[in-house]
Amino acid sequence: MAAVFGRVVGAAVADAVALGEGSVQQDERRLHRPVPQVANVNAAAAALRNWAINLHMELDGTGVQAAHVGIDVSIGMSVVPGFPTAKPEEISPVYWELHTTCRDQAELVFSH
Repeated sequence: MAAVFGRVVGAAVADAVALGEGSVQQDERRLHRPVPQVANVNAAAAALRNWAINLHMELDGTGVQAAHVGIDVSIGMSVVPGFPTAKPEEISPVYWELHTTCRDQAELVFSH
């Protein structure tokens, strides 16, 4: 699965670099406020965040932005008692902001 993901993202990034524009955005949840109940997910999310930030640095000056969106809430309903929630329509403006006005940033965090 990881090899397929790498080939797909690699092809998309190569096309975007050839065009001189585009965005690669990925997200993760609960990394900024670790929750013991989902520690296994936190470890994988940390690796994905690292990948996105390194890709951002690698693409600097190409017109293509890679960025990470940290989502510090549960989406829709909380699976961890007491953890804050947000609706998708509350979170989506962060992606648009990264794509349109914060292209020099490697990361934005959504939280309540």
